[in-house]
Amino acid sequence: MAYPSQLSLKAKLSQGGLSVGTYIKLNNAQIVEMIGYSQFDFIIVDARHSAYSYESIMTMIRTANGVGMSAVVRLPSNQEEHILHTIDLGAQGILMPIADELAEIESAATYMRYAPLGRLDFALTTRSGHYGLYESDDYIEGFNEAFTSMVMIENLQMAGRINEICNIRNVDVIFIGVASISAEMGKRGQTNDPEVLAVVRGITETVLRSGKYLGAYAGSMEEVTLYEAWGMHMVAYSSDLLMAAKRFQQAYEELNTFKTKRYETLSKQVEEAKNE
Repeated sequence: MAYPSQLSLKAKLSQGGLSVGTYIKLNNAQIVEMIGYSQFDFIIVDARHSAYSYESIMTMIRTANGVGMSAVVRLPSNQEEHILHTIDLGAQGILMPIADELAEIESAATYMRYAPLGRLDFALTTRSGHYGLYESDDYIEGFNEAFTSMVMIENLQMAGRINEICNIRNVDVIFIGVASISAEMGKRGQTNDPEVLAVVRGITETVLRSGKYLGAYAGSMEEVTLYEAWGMHMVAYSSDLLMAAKRFQQAYEELNTFKTKRYETLSKQVEEAKNE
């Protein structure tokens, strides 16, 4: 039985063009299905800033795969335990959260491949291993080729060491947390500030020269357009939570406008009736 490389995010990135996904914070399988049916390429399950158990992470992964999407998990931390469980659950990729030391990234990346490429603890009787139905050699070879290891650059310290990060074995994608970088620069939320963009552009140029894949979080279509023009390979646009919240707010504003206009119309009709 061959490893299911068609779900590999890395394989999708290798085909060229811009892969588009979103963060999943609401832990709801129906929403994940809607996103897949809307033709998104991948999801990032945000286990760092949302309420997820290992079981619910597996549900998000399974649901995403069922509608043709790759499932990446943003870990709570870069501990080996989180990496092992996430891989065993069948994720196609892992997004390492903020790191302050190069050694932390190197260690985490090592645990994202089986020997001889890494030090990931081997177990075939997992969801990733199709519950023991793979031949071990086929599984290891397929996994090591298809799995996508992503590093999130969220601070200036790591932005300044981007050359070194690009040279770390088993790191496939550099992913820029623009909002976090803007906050550290004293420009919280100003992701289009020229100084913030200069840092992001510097990271972008270095990563693209290295041959690694590159992505970023995009909070607007303007940012998606800019990052695609710069040559990024993937963007995570907004999140299920933000898209839903903004739509609820928009719906309320539309309804409130309707109610106000309707009240004004009725009031005018009452006044006209009084004056007849």
